[in-house]
Amino acid sequence: RGTNDAAFVMGAMRTPFFLLLLADDLSRAFLPVFAAGLPAGGLALSPNLVASLPVVVFMVVVALSQPVLGGWSERVGRRKSFLAGAGVALVAHALSAQSSSLPELLAWRVAGGAAWAIAFVAAQGYILDHTDSRTRTAGLAAFVGIIMVSLICGPSIGGILADGFGHRGTLALGAALAALGFF
Repeated sequence: RGTNDAAFVMGAMRTPFFLLLLADDLSRAFLPVFAAGLPAGGLALSPNLVASLPVVVFMVVVALSQPVLGGWSERVGRRKSFLAGAGVALVAHALSAQSSSLPELLAWRVAGGAAWAIAFVAAQGYILDHTDSRTRTAGLAAFVGIIMVSLICGPSIGGILADGFGHRGTLALGAALAALGFF
């Protein structure tokens, strides 16, 4: 199980976890606009619903999958489950960048939500597995700090990047960040 040193535990998972979260958070500022610009693929939906669907399907998958992922992550191992999440995230972001219709984008956002949930559960489990009652609070505080930094920085950086490189280019950058998190 390794060391109980909270600093070591956080150092081992901080960067890959942050990169995976940032990969998704980059798109939060422009994803509704990107979705609204895609053909609806025969779906008769209001523009407001089209704009909100990618975020909604992502969050529903995250919420519904997390309760079952804890046991799975514990059985297969935190590293393997994190790598699975990172691999799915890489594919989901790369293919989101190439989406040519709303249903296609939604399918990749479902995959992205699953990837986010897998990585989240694996990283949190890693901290719980490698801390004790003395170091757990510091480990979980740093875990929450990583999430908050990504949530604060990702959308603003993503919006600026989308303005310069386009929506698809910024989604592709998300795939590159997920790849870095994987490696």
